[in-house]
Amino acid sequence: MLSQDDADLARRDRALPGLATVLDGDAMRAELAARDIVAPGDLVPAYVRYKPGTSCLVGYRSGSDRDGIRVHATAYADHQDDKSIKARLRASRAPKAELALQGGGYLYLERPRTAVSFFPVDVEIPVMARLEDPERSAALLARVFRDEPVAPRAEVERLAYKPGRRFVGRVCWPDGRSAVLRLYTSAARARALRIPSALHDGEVLRVARRVGGSKRHQAAAVEWISGKTLRDVLRSGGDFGDAPLEGVARAFAELHRTALVGESEIPIRGPYAGLVEVERELVRLVPELAESVSSLRGRIELRLAALPLSNRLIHGDLYDKQVVVSREGVGLVDLDELGIGDPRQDLGLFLAHWERDRRLAGVEADDHGLAGELCDHYRCASQDRLRELPVFTAAALFRLAQQPFRTRSHDWRVKIGALLDRVRELLAS
Repeated sequence: MLSQDDADLARRDRALPGLATVLDGDAMRAELAARDIVAPGDLVPAYVRYKPGTSCLVGYRSGSDRDGIRVHATAYADHQDDKSIKARLRASRAPKAELALQGGGYLYLERPRTAVSFFPVDVEIPVMARLEDPERSAALLARVFRDEPVAPRAEVERLAYKPGRRFVGRVCWPDGRSAVLRLYTSAARARALRIPSALHDGEVLRVARRVGGSKRHQAAAVEWISGKTLRDVLRSGGDFGDAPLEGVARAFAELHRTALVGESEIPIRGPYAGLVEVERELVRLVPELAESVSSLRGRIELRLAALPLSNRLIHGDLYDKQVVVSREGVGLVDLDELGIGDPRQDLGLFLAHWERDRRLAGVEADDHGLAGELCDHYRCASQDRLRELPVFTAAALFRLAQQPFRTRSHDWRVKIGALLDRVRELLAS
């Protein structure tokens, strides 16, 4: 059933006739049932990528959450005739027998101007479909892992999938070794996953080296780092020593101390990046907060402009699920956004994820003092005083403020407002 927040948004964005349909799992299930495609359970919207007035992609889980996203639908605007024509042509070529949740497939719904893809079909990641066929999968893996032959019947365990963005899976060798396979929407994205030669294991830090790739197939592969994510360690009470955050902070500091020479291909990740785009999306989602959103964005930029910035190697997308803890050290995974920036951007984003999770859970304060403990350990390890860190945390939390909508919180409007209130408090601290 469509929430009130979603219904209001669909009424405002009249350029997307299929918006109300794709945001409502029941409505999408009914559209499929009308075409004799029966989902084995409810279609639950789990992921949204929304471009106001242009398109809206929604990924659905079907059945148990362990299945991950099995279906995704993209609603196109009335003026996106080229997209609709391509989708209609693609659907006309799709074998009708394959239009099922378990077997892959693709179709186009004329009335709501919506294209629907069934895993493993993804028009933006076409090579992903090969993973469901043993022979084609073996050929793909042989191409990616040219120096590390893979067993002919090796399976790829799905770890993460963002429709129209990327697929991440685990490949296992007969001797027990593993690697992470990443499939992208472009060869450029796959090539961007280049681990700088200067970045290597430190006293605590563990680095996953690149072990394969294919420009033709838009794929890259890195070593598997074993252990538990920091999120799981903290939730379970921690079983890697009395102070897991000390090791984590030291690993962060070792990353940021990496000296780069001649690494011209590493992109600059400025602290202002994305703020204007986020403002535009938030204004469309919660128009009653437009003035407040614009004011916050301006205040963040002014505060950042007044600060001296460092140019160091940073992770670029650092939060607790990207940190793998074991007795051998601390691994930082998902290096897609590796770049040059200020270390406070990494720390600010890491803390912003904690701020977001607490606020969405209705918890006002850091009851366990985890943020303070992490920062204290980082200061000791890096000799960096982390001046004005709340400004960087505010900027990161501002970028995360639309996530209640994207991750399908029922009352996402209220939760966006709560996150923006916390941004305001951080700027005032």
